[in-house]
Amino acid sequence: MTRAFPKPSEREGKIVLTKAQERKKLDELCAKQNNRCANCGIITVRGVESLNTATLDHIEVEPAGCKKRGNDENLQMLCWLCNTQKGSKR
Repeated sequence: MTRAFPKPSEREGKIVLTKAQERKKLDELCAKQNNRCANCGIITVRGVESLNTATLDHIEVEPAGCKKRGNDENLQMLCWLCNTQKGSKR
């Protein structure tokens, strides 16, 4: 029996993080950055929707189809406000 759709990690050669993997990376970055936004330095929160909610961010934009997604060196933790102001530069 063949699958109708490929697994997310097989689509277009991308490595897609699961929600659990995203949470783990965000936990690691929060600890590494002392719960401070890499851009503005505000203390971030988890589990609450607010302007200072911690979010994962790619330091350098990765083009569509890039296989480096989830690369630790290219990830940082930003507060929601800084991340949305940075926007997508794709």
